[in-house]
Amino acid sequence: MHMISETSGRPVRLGYRSAAGKFELSGEDLRRGISILGQGAEDVATLMAYACDEAGLKTLVLDIGGRVSGKLSGYIDSYELPHFLYDALRIDEEGTIASVHGQLAASAYSCALDLSFEQEGIINAAMQILAAERGIASPAAVSDLMVEKNDRFRGRPADRLISRLASLSSLNMVGEAGVVAAALKDSAVLSFAGAGQPEAVETAAALFIAKLLAILEGGG
Repeated sequence: MHMISETSGRPVRLGYRSAAGKFELSGEDLRRGISILGQGAEDVATLMAYACDEAGLKTLVLDIGGRVSGKLSGYIDSYELPHFLYDALRIDEEGTIASVHGQLAASAYSCALDLSFEQEGIINAAMQILAAERGIASPAAVSDLMVEKNDRFRGRPADRLISRLASLSSLNMVGEAGVVAAALKDSAVLSFAGAGQPEAVETAAALFIAKLLAILEGGG
């Protein structure tokens, strides 16, 4: 689970320590980043998200396993993958930000799928074409583009990449525009469990982060 919060001057109160009183985190603590790992991490992450929201921080939870969403139901708005993924894959930014989004989406695929150097170059080139066309960074859209422009994307690395993208068919969704921006107006929990296989879940989360960084780059 990943959690992103807009920090403020109010501390985040998590409870009490037996010998030291209140257990709180300051805005500076949150800016430095916190890793929540090991047994019980989901329970602690749920507490963190709730405490941040109670402290008036706008909190975004990327629920990779899909188990935190249910625990926060009724406290923070939760969204399933089909609700937001299509919009997250849209490269709809203006000017150079669209190119940045394309680069970030290519990096998301490269990291999640552990692509070879040749395949990284291929998917980056494909994403720049999609960015110029204000297209969709879905596995199907990338594959279709590579097949359509086979004079530019040919050879064994390209064929293997198309095969890898085909295994991510669960990410080829339809939906509505503007969903991501609407969800980011308040605290939200986004569940990625609907992607199915771990590789697809990781890819979906990486692509959402690419969208989020593009929004921030554009001043959103």
